[in-house]
Amino acid sequence: MMWRIAKAWGYTEVDVSSGLDLPQVPRPKQPFLTAAQMGRIIGTAAEPQATFYWVAAETGLRAGELAGLRKTDVDLANRRLSVEQSIWKGAVQTPKTESSVRTISISRQLANRLSAHLTRKLRSETVFVFCTRTGSPWDANMVVKRKLWSTLKTLGFPRCGLHAFRHGNATLMDALGVPLKVRQSRLGHSRSGDITTDVYTHFQIEGHDDAASRLGSVLSKEASNSLPLTCPKTKRASCGVQEALESKQENGCGGWI
Repeated sequence: MMWRIAKAWGYTEVDVSSGLDLPQVPRPKQPFLTAAQMGRIIGTAAEPQATFYWVAAETGLRAGELAGLRKTDVDLANRRLSVEQSIWKGAVQTPKTESSVRTISISRQLANRLSAHLTRKLRSETVFVFCTRTGSPWDANMVVKRKLWSTLKTLGFPRCGLHAFRHGNATLMDALGVPLKVRQSRLGHSRSGDITTDVYTHFQIEGHDDAASRLGSVLSKEASNSLPLTCPKTKRASCGVQEALESKQENGCGGWI
């Protein structure tokens, strides 16, 4: 590219890159969480992390977008969630792209969880949905290192980050047959690579409602099926939970971080 521009601007008469065949660099396999794994994580995590993970699993928000959620971004009456900012290293910034600024529907189950979370002794002057005792937004990296990794280790799942929820969300929406335009809008992607979808197909928020309802139903079912983490000490051999954990049941994370 540099040589082509230099030649076009008259800085050189030779394009040394002409005919150069660059090798294809394979993209690393991205980790993802299955619906069952996301449900297990939600079902075993303590609050408020469980609600945080549910938001990540159902909405597919990026880590910074999750941390940047404000109470004013949550419309419980209409079951809507707006993404208007992101948090990076403790500082508020605009979302990744123009398409990242979006409003998406949330399920009844998630709305109920958020309602309970927002009324659970939060400081009235707190701006953020997920915040520290001082009112500052959560540090997504600290949540992963101090909370998520320990839960994954207990469940026998490979270590991964919050982006695995985003990939899991996209994979689950595809499995549920959610229209591509709705998936693109919910994930905040600028383009899907198809002019028919990108230019001539327009999404409606009603499509989000159906997607959110179906996502919420799946996550609710998987979370309710979550195995307990402890077994009675007196009859350890007769309890199948420990055996399930040790055999790393449903160990399907697509990679490592």
